[in-house]
Amino acid sequence: MKIRVLSTLQVSTRTLVLLFLAYIVASQYDAIFVGLGAASSITLTKVAKALPNKKFLAIEYGGPLAKANGGADIPSYFNGVSDAQKLTKFDVPGEYSGIPWNDANAQYRISETGFTWQGKGYGGNSQFNGMLYQEPPSWYLDSLPSGWKTSDLRSTFNDLRSRMTVTPTPSKDGVHYLDGIGQVMANGFRANGQTASDMSNLAPLENLQGFYSAPYVVTDGNGQRGGTVSAFFKDVVGTNGQVLLSNVEIIANTKVNRILFEGSDITVATGVEYQQNGNTLKANLNQGGKIIMGAGALMTPNILYHSGIGPKGTEGNVFVNGRVDFVRNNPGIGVLYDHVGMQTVVEYTGDDQNVNSYNYQSHSDTQGVNNYVNQRTGPYTQYGPVYTSHYKANGAAHPNIELFVSAGGPGGPSQYNTAKSFQAFFMHLNPISNDILRTNGDGSLEAPNLYLTQVADVNDLVDALYQFVNTIVPNSPNLKVTFGPGGIQSQYIDPKDKNSIRNWVTNSGQIDGLATSKFTMNHWTGTVPLRDGDESAGGATPDTLRVRGTSNVHVVDASLLPNSVPCHPIAVVMALGSKGGDILTTMLSANKVQTSSTTRQSTVASTTSSTVQPTSSSSIVVTPTSEPSTTSQAVVTSSTAVPSESDTPTTSQAATSTSQNAATSQNLTQSGSVVTETTDGTPDTNGRFQSNGSGRVYASLGLVILAVFCFEMQLRNSGEISRRKRGNGCSWTSLCVNGITNFVIPMLLYIVSRHRGFTRITVNFDEAQGEHHYEMNHIRALNGRDIYADLADACDFASDRLQMSYQL
Repeated sequence: MKIRVLSTLQVSTRTLVLLFLAYIVASQYDAIFVGLGAASSITLTKVAKALPNKKFLAIEYGGPLAKANGGADIPSYFNGVSDAQKLTKFDVPGEYSGIPWNDANAQYRISETGFTWQGKGYGGNSQFNGMLYQEPPSWYLDSLPSGWKTSDLRSTFNDLRSRMTVTPTPSKDGVHYLDGIGQVMANGFRANGQTASDMSNLAPLENLQGFYSAPYVVTDGNGQRGGTVSAFFKDVVGTNGQVLLSNVEIIANTKVNRILFEGSDITVATGVEYQQNGNTLKANLNQGGKIIMGAGALMTPNILYHSGIGPKGTEGNVFVNGRVDFVRNNPGIGVLYDHVGMQTVVEYTGDDQNVNSYNYQSHSDTQGVNNYVNQRTGPYTQYGPVYTSHYKANGAAHPNIELFVSAGGPGGPSQYNTAKSFQAFFMHLNPISNDILRTNGDGSLEAPNLYLTQVADVNDLVDALYQFVNTIVPNSPNLKVTFGPGGIQSQYIDPKDKNSIRNWVTNSGQIDGLATSKFTMNHWTGTVPLRDGDESAGGATPDTLRVRGTSNVHVVDASLLPNSVPCHPIAVVMALGSKGGDILTTMLSANKVQTSSTTRQSTVASTTSSTVQPTSSSSIVVTPTSEPSTTSQAVVTSSTAVPSESDTPTTSQAATSTSQNAATSQNLTQSGSVVTETTDGTPDTNGRFQSNGSGRVYASLGLVILAVFCFEMQLRNSGEISRRKRGNGCSWTSLCVNGITNFVIPMLLYIVSRHRGFTRITVNFDEAQGEHHYEMNHIRALNGRDIYADLADACDFASDRLQMSYQL
């Protein structure tokens, strides 16, 4: 069916603003993700791919890190090679230890957590950590609520392994490098009753006295960092930083201040508030929409606190200053755990030339660097630790101490380190020490006090070090302890006296500026724990991940783990994200997308692949681009003031709107003719509606916009109307008929035909004929969709990929 109608049309600046504002007001989401962490990035990938007709927004404090997502921080040793060979520092496992606590990487650090080093960016800490893959022992998983036990997670872990490579030999040549010190210490491990084992799954090992191996780590199968991004999030954001899914928008380099509850029901979240370019902005949910918290075990509870969610009556303890009342009570939020530990150093005194320390950060091993760049082999395929072991201390029922040995000594060259010095870390796997997470009015967090605050934890580490210096080291040929018992030391420690060792474990934690003890491992958990029970239990519901005290706020990150996981947590954190994706897909698919009865004003900035910028000819131009932009963006802000419970200052880049497909263009000129035509087409390969953009304009707003066009045509241009009346005998009646012909009839056709399935409207300008061409392309409509859902898709003007050129 084709209809062709001609008329004169003039569009004013006001109309253009109304159009743009209408698009912004209508930009509401079925789910808003706060943070794209190691778990939540997986969740977003799964729900967005499973639900193409739902609309998702993600707001991330950082930006792209991996090359797969458009990251651009490329080490200089890649200079001169092809782009295909280049990687970012986050992709290179050997760069892992040089990223934290390095001033050159301050842009990647979360400033609110000054007491520790937490990274930000796509994939979260899966892009910063050592990716030691250890599935937890059964005794731990079986202590979790129903739905999260060993048997419940088996298929999830199997799926993770099918998508990534878990191996002790990440080098493409199958060799484990820097293996000398591990081979020496293996003798001591065996003397201590430990067994060589596959440590990627601890369930079969949990009743042993101990076990050891080279670290099982996650790679992409090509000697590069693997995990969240390589297995999942690469399907959402591509190598140029462009968003690949049309139902996803991402606002990068932006921090969310708080969750908004602006309706009559104080438990129902309506959106989020965030800071961008010094402006306080909002992103709003559709009715039935959900907030998905994925900012990590420190920042997720922090945002919940500032949103008025927490243990009611404890505000004076939680807020050091800038108190917010917990009007949504949740007594489970805020209890913080972390693995704690200490270190010492061992020195090899023998002649074996394979036992040497290694300095990744100096890049002095030019052959090793070249092998990595050209072949993806050698030491740079490994993350740093060269051997790990778990063993029982102080009569524990299960191994409760991890010892892992790094490739070099602490702090680089010093009086304590030689070319054969190796750092040995002792990590308590399941400490009972914990603290309350405290915050300030500006959003910064206070340092927790959870280092060995319980005597039982101290006793465990004392016995662990005692076994090390009296059994493991003496039975490891040509090995001695330095920077502690024996060798050069700042204080005398008697290795046979547990009280002397206790002084070492609990000392000030510094010798000549080098840390010896009081380590926290950045394995934060416990702050929004999974808990069985009713609303009074607090924490999060195991079956829906809902934050109790709210109706539609959910968590998918390490906050859910009730206490410290007795292993490195990245495997179970990724499992949280994957299983959480399945849970939320089911929940979101059951929610019908509806237009809210009250339209809330919002300003939603866009993301990575389309920039809005002023041009020299005083035009507004929206053009697609394949790379992220840091150019100042044109943003229309809401006229409604946003009340603030937080005055957190943030530095953020303006995000730009996302799209995947080729752009259509719309040129709005001073006059011309409109050609409205509809053309039958075919469904996509899945028989589904194929969205051509991310911004949707609802049916009611579409009618308003067309009415504005009609109003502008007939009333705004009074001079043109008068000319017509004088020259052509044009009457108001004929003008009204003309308006009905050009606007009302096409809109009616639009409404009726939508149940056959319009996929998009494209608008082009034919300069030769002075005509605008409106094309409405049909595909088969989905069964069971109501008219509002149909029109929400049909009214997608693909605003983020239109080229709008209008002379102001």
